[in-house]
Amino acid sequence: LRILRDEGGHFVFNIIKDKEGAAEDIMGPVQPSDDMVSRFLMMLDISWDDTTSAMGALREISIADSAVLFEDRKMGGRWKASAVNVVLSRGRTGLTGNATMDLETGDRKAALQFNVYRDAASHNSHVIALFEGLNPHQLSGQSLALEKLAGIDMAFSGSVEVKFDGNLFP
Repeated sequence: LRILRDEGGHFVFNIIKDKEGAAEDIMGPVQPSDDMVSRFLMMLDISWDDTTSAMGALREISIADSAVLFEDRKMGGRWKASAVNVVLSRGRTGLTGNATMDLETGDRKAALQFNVYRDAASHNSHVIALFEGLNPHQLSGQSLALEKLAGIDMAFSGSVEVKFDGNLFP
């Protein structure tokens, strides 16, 4: 999975093929029209009772032992997460999901967990991110905006909560 936050703060999600872990080779130009995951979420927003399509009958999606590439053009950084496991479940009121992964930060990894809810009626999303072992010093070299964190060399644990509108704007 590739996640891009553009200069305006809009999130674009896409599925890509990994070229032997060479994240630099596959981080080419992305346009908002390339947002395959957002289009997929819109397809899942169809009525729960719609039995005329395969998407109407879909109840759960699982992804096991994958990778996520994240490019933040607003802050100027790139990150990779490995050991990614995702489960999305579709119900009458919307989608719920859980994802776990190891964020690669220099020579260490930080454990991340995301709990997601997307409301079927409003299309708004609510994400809670939990992290453990996140060291700001390890992140400081991966983005110019994070350089000021270089002096903080200790592991943190905590959570962040973000709400997105139907267009995936925070």
